[in-house]
Amino acid sequence: METKNSIIEENEEHWNSQDNFYVREKEWADKTAAQFTKELHGHREWLGLAEKKTGNLRFLDVACGPGMLSHAFFDFFDEVRGIDLANNMVQMYNKRVQEKGISPAQMSAAQGNIVAADTSNQSNILDQEFFDFDMVGMANALHHMQDPALAIERLVQRLKPGGTLLIIDFINDPDGNAPADGPANWFPHDHHANPGGHGHHEHDHGGSKGHGDHGYGHGHEHGHGSGQKFGIAQFGFLREQLEKLLVDAGCLEVDTFLMEEPIKFPPALGELERTACFAKGKKLGLAAGCDSTYEALL
Repeated sequence: METKNSIIEENEEHWNSQDNFYVREKEWADKTAAQFTKELHGHREWLGLAEKKTGNLRFLDVACGPGMLSHAFFDFFDEVRGIDLANNMVQMYNKRVQEKGISPAQMSAAQGNIVAADTSNQSNILDQEFFDFDMVGMANALHHMQDPALAIERLVQRLKPGGTLLIIDFINDPDGNAPADGPANWFPHDHHANPGGHGHHEHDHGGSKGHGDHGYGHGHEHGHGSGQKFGIAQFGFLREQLEKLLVDAGCLEVDTFLMEEPIKFPPALGELERTACFAKGKKLGLAAGCDSTYEALL
């Protein structure tokens, strides 16, 4: 049985090796990022965002990858920060920011693990800069978490009182329902033809584990055949599961919607189609005597 640490280590190793994916599949990655950006901008009011920056709004993109959510939200937030487990993803994120002429004060990312049991080596993401955000988002990464409830709890801790949590992840079928007979129905059967992986995307990590790459944003837009779990804790969520996770974390005004069009994966990733669910909730206020989330955690 995989442990929390082994899944974390597998994900860190895998995503550190995938920086060239965005060169190989740039057209698909750009199209996918545009799909998510269209959905987010189209639901601006649902997210409680003003049409333009107001001068003091802050956004945190967790499991940020190269920064899909960060760039999608840059029109609305004055300060954007990213956190990713894989250092190569952080480097790609910061390089992209520099290439777009955005200052580090406006947007930057740091390496870190928000669900680490031992936070002694996470000092770079434990200072005040990485707390008290108006919005915290995670795109297509929750299914990598061995303990999704803990992950949601840690995300909520990063919000200021009244801040909004946004979770985006794949659902089990386009209607948000569980498949009738288990994980084998979540993916096309012809995707199982190669038990070693996804075509030319095979890697040797001490066994023949197939795994998919991610598109813009750890936004890991990727496909996984049944039984081909690389750093995957579960293959997706029911819409109701995402809602319950937010409610159990103390969020108010929890709501969800399904992506208008499914993500269509390229041939290298099995030509799958998967629908994403967007879930939001608001953080409760702080206990008396605390002025910020960061102060409450001290």
